Amino acid sequence: MGITNFYLSYIMVRLIYNGFGRYIIKAQYSKDKELLFVTRIGPYGGTEEEVYETHHLEFLPHGVTS
Repeated sequence: MGITNFYLSYIMVRLIYNGFGRYIIKAQYSKDKELLFVTRIGPYGGTEEEVYETHHLEFLPHGVTS
């Protein structure tokens, strides 16, 4: 019974992350506009920040729209 509950909890967390993990909470540029900081929802409800160099970007990261 304990393993089944753990497995069901794990599946629920993964489904929620797969649904909301692609959406961006906040996107902002650095002062000199060379870096783009993107904050997303991480697994288990935390946040993750990714940094992109703007001179290497040909288009915005997945999920960012203007």
